[in-house]
Amino acid sequence: MTKADYSGKDIRSNAERAQMVARIAEASRARTIICVTESGAFAQRLMGFTGQYRIIAATAIPETYDSLTESGLVTIRLPLHAIDKHRQIRHVLSVALKSNNVSAGELVVCAMGQDVYPGEANLFVVIEVEPDLCAASLFMTQI
Repeated sequence: MTKADYSGKDIRSNAERAQMVARIAEASRARTIICVTESGAFAQRLMGFTGQYRIIAATAIPETYDSLTESGLVTIRLPLHAIDKHRQIRHVLSVALKSNNVSAGELVVCAMGQDVYPGEANLFVVIEVEPDLCAASLFMTQI
């Protein structure tokens, strides 16, 4: 990914976020995208990329979980909502690993929907999943 791939403008819509996440996955050669969402809107946008990537939604909201599952999207039900987005990413990856939705050694893009922590910067994480998430190799980007 080069500076030309990013126009410098704020990414505000779920459609723009989904396109950015797909470009990050392509550049990093990740095959799996985990989308953390509250409403399900961001996950629905990412469903357009299911032919290219394995899309997994993650939510702590029971109604969102039900809706996304019914729409055919692989969805992880999170038992809690972490205090901040950085801890939430680690929590999501831990739950995904324990539920066998990701495997150790797998390269994953984890993206936070704008509705999860309103008013905060976008967060996209590229991670190689390790069995002990405390030792996981993280690369975090805030845009």
